[in-house]
Amino acid sequence: MGDRSGGQDMLRREYDRINAKWLNAHFRAGAGLAAFICLMEAVVYFALRWMGGMTASRSLYIGKYMLAPSGLNLLAVVAALWVKRSRLPLRAKIYTVSMALVFICCVTYTVHNIFPSLCMAFGVPIVLTTAYGDRVLTTMTAAGCILCKTLSDLLFHWDPEASSKLGTAEQNMDLRSPW
Repeated sequence: MGDRSGGQDMLRREYDRINAKWLNAHFRAGAGLAAFICLMEAVVYFALRWMGGMTASRSLYIGKYMLAPSGLNLLAVVAALWVKRSRLPLRAKIYTVSMALVFICCVTYTVHNIFPSLCMAFGVPIVLTTAYGDRVLTTMTAAGCILCKTLSDLLFHWDPEASSKLGTAEQNMDLRSPW
């Protein structure tokens, strides 16, 4: 009986070692995504200026579309790093890094929802959690993504020039108008 318990303990330690390695890769993917988003926001800023397509003032655009989302994403990365380096159990670290990535996707979608294809960003955290083999984690991540997208669509209207997802009361009552 002692052999069986020792074998299970060794197996558990090996799973924890693999999950800890994947947690590091998962965190780096989230931090890399946040850095890539920040870089792309800067590229789009200069591209819009060059093409003359920017309708907002420079300071408003930089604050609203570059600094605010990059700052929120940085907060998520720092919080995930702090938890990852803490003495919390590995499972808590995995859940925190996963939810931080959901938050990064939510911020990016909310700020830039004029691009409908950004809703696909919510698939990234879900796919990354499948590597842990934890159905509860993947389900919670998917639920967090669905909740974030829904709340973003219903409650936040970051870009005043983008059409509202809900439309006005008159538009909602007019069955002929797709808005």
